Amino acid sequence: MCQEGARYFAVKDREPASAPYIGYGFALIDIAVGVLNLVIILAVARTGLPIVPFKNQLQALLTAQYIGIAVQPLVSFLFHPGASMFLRAMQTNGRGLRGLAVTIIAHTYMDSFTLYLNYLLYGLLTATGELITASSAVYFSTIVSISIVLFLIGLNKIKPNTKLMINMQ
Repeated sequence: MCQEGARYFAVKDREPASAPYIGYGFALIDIAVGVLNLVIILAVARTGLPIVPFKNQLQALLTAQYIGIAVQPLVSFLFHPGASMFLRAMQTNGRGLRGLAVTIIAHTYMDSFTLYLNYLLYGLLTATGELITASSAVYFSTIVSISIVLFLIGLNKIKPNTKLMINMQ
């Protein structure tokens, strides 16, 4: 919620064409945090300290992290600029708070599903390897889809405003 609130004010009253660049800034931070998370897990795993109760869970956790770090740049570079463009377009149309609600819901889904997967991986829920695999597949496919949809909607809504601004100058 805080990140989307910051995005709301970051794009507010700016040229629509600047929205994707603001989104790329959010994406770079998001990717840096993801890489740092993986580095910390790998460093702790190297020390032999127990990250998770069982060794097979550690392998599942590392596998999910590797997949996540591979997918995250794609998702971040689509979602954050897309959400910024979408939010700026909604503000232009006088529906900024509605746009903020949409981006909060989308971001909450992405982050809360990550939390759910972590619970599966830590074994706090009864989970089999098939359930983890199925949940991961659902998660990664839906977040990529949400990112693509928001990016395309945002790009589509920003393009007409950008052309209008260029023609007016």
